[in-house]
Amino acid sequence: MSKFLIDAVDQSTYNGLKVLMGDEGFAEIIGLFVSDTHQAIKDLRPAIAGQQLDYISSVCHKMKSSSRLIGAFEMAKWCEQLEECTTQPGMTPIGAYEHLQAEFKRVEVWLAEEQNDTVIAS
Repeated sequence: MSKFLIDAVDQSTYNGLKVLMGDEGFAEIIGLFVSDTHQAIKDLRPAIAGQQLDYISSVCHKMKSSSRLIGAFEMAKWCEQLEECTTQPGMTPIGAYEHLQAEFKRVEVWLAEEQNDTVIAS
């Protein structure tokens, strides 16, 4: 795994969820995480431009929880940072959004590599 991806997802948390859910349930959760996060990040940009603070907060809160569930703790931190931008005057959400977007790309690549490694090992 490349250095770029090393800490994208905590392997222990990821493996624990996999054991808990079983292969089929786990694959579904990861698939939903990726698709839901793609859509959420896409929807956040216009919400930020329109200063829809309640919407941004709600979406980020949900993403923060799902990121933590799979072990994407750095991504969860950026979700939290963006969520905090909605309650603290003077904070600019676009920077946190761009970091969140970049971190999701890292997580997505990590998940794809992990899935490929699992398929090869089977």
